[in-house]
Amino acid sequence: MAHLFEKKDRHVIPNWRSFDNTAKLGELNGSKGIELVSTFKPDISDLLDDWTEIDNQTIGVAGDILGVALVSNQKSDPKIIEIAKFVLQNENVSPKALSSAAKEILKPSQDKLINLDFNTIELFQDPTSLIIIHKKINELKNRLKNNPKNSINWIEIGRYYAIIGQSEKAERAIKNALFLSPENRFILRNMARFFVHLGDGGISFAHDILRKSQLVNSDPWLLSTEISLATLRGRNSRFVKQGLQVIESDSFHPFNVTELASALATVELKNDSLKKSRKLFEKSLRKPNDNSLAQAEWASQEENNLFSLDSSKSNLANSFEAKARHYAEKENWKEAIEYSKKWFLDLPFSKGSILFGNNIALNKLKNHDVAIEIGKLGLLSHPHDPHLLNNIIYSLCLNDKIEEAELLFQRVDKSDLTSKSIHNICLLATQGLLNYRKGNPENARALYLEAMELAKSTGHKSYISKALVNMTREELLLGQQDMSDVIPKLKDILKKTDDPDLEEDIKEVIELYNKKS
Repeated sequence: MAHLFEKKDRHVIPNWRSFDNTAKLGELNGSKGIELVSTFKPDISDLLDDWTEIDNQTIGVAGDILGVALVSNQKSDPKIIEIAKFVLQNENVSPKALSSAAKEILKPSQDKLINLDFNTIELFQDPTSLIIIHKKINELKNRLKNNPKNSINWIEIGRYYAIIGQSEKAERAIKNALFLSPENRFILRNMARFFVHLGDGGISFAHDILRKSQLVNSDPWLLSTEISLATLRGRNSRFVKQGLQVIESDSFHPFNVTELASALATVELKNDSLKKSRKLFEKSLRKPNDNSLAQAEWASQEENNLFSLDSSKSNLANSFEAKARHYAEKENWKEAIEYSKKWFLDLPFSKGSILFGNNIALNKLKNHDVAIEIGKLGLLSHPHDPHLLNNIIYSLCLNDKIEEAELLFQRVDKSDLTSKSIHNICLLATQGLLNYRKGNPENARALYLEAMELAKSTGHKSYISKALVNMTREELLLGQQDMSDVIPKLKDILKKTDDPDLEEDIKEVIELYNKKS
């Protein structure tokens, strides 16, 4: 049985990117900075004027110009395009990196983005991806030999370890960075993002450190993180009043308070203060980053009376999550999946994009090949995640890939198979499906009934219905049992449910029953 994708509250937890990309996005600017690094456009008119002279039209000069054009996002300038074409016309004598830069400039793109560390899905489908990531880790470790107190290198190592699912090594590296630079914005925000991933204990650890930091009193980027962690922890932040004063002072550039306004807006939304929440979200959208834009998109879907937002029209760098959420809300499932993949490539440490895309492929498109493909992407950083494993195994079973499903089931942590949790309910039912497809109906029935009993005892009624639907489908396909007494029960569930996915599944089972009758 597929693990239901439940809409959860979203919080303004910092996105974790490389130091270079964070800098390019402008999130390392001074709190009172005027413009963003990523939007700064240096004057290259002298270089372009020089290019008009035939003697200066060389690969070397072209390289200088294209390098500046890419960093400062001036790719659309007609002269820049002309120079890029010149490079490709002389590709036989151009350095490979320069040819790649020229292709990047000439490539049509719907999205602004900061260069991704990983730019193709295929990389994560190739076992050599681990080799590539380990090579990056070793390069950073070699740099530490010369400068062991470089906290940025330590946090970068932690990020790569997190991407390949080695949480203990990631935690050690991040704690080293924190020890070396306990009052560094980049370190503190990424430390918080990592420890949120570890659950309640990690959230408490990160919040306790952050709320005691001296920087929280003066840095709106850290104020927003502290407020979000407090909310996630179920507490009222003592910095809310201070955060509101920062917003109202108008002494900071709108970009530098976008996440703070968004975090405060989320607090007000949680408190049902829609007017205050709307006002703060509007301030967060004056100069948003991808995180605050995604938060606004989430909020607009949670509360229809809050405001309307069309993220698809945004040209904001790396706004993949917001667009994925927007297209899903509009039931444009194909676009939603494409943006969930871009979201993953931008932030491969997080499983949110994977669960989002997997749910659409599995429940909306009923395309189990795509559901498997997307789900497997998340196994690199979360190799034993019960939600991911369950849904991949479920889709493999429905595609009759039984051997692969059995191998993957061996990854499931035994504690998830004995707990009184939603994970165990789903895994028991999926194990039942696996037994049906293996030709062991007696074991399959027992597992489904156990799953339904556990769902009943723990109050998860929707999972009882889901398990019954899946079990009925398998019995009808097997053709050994009279299911006429179950169909009225399914019709009764159909009348009462407000879950469109469950509704569609029941209709399919009833249609199958009618064909078999």
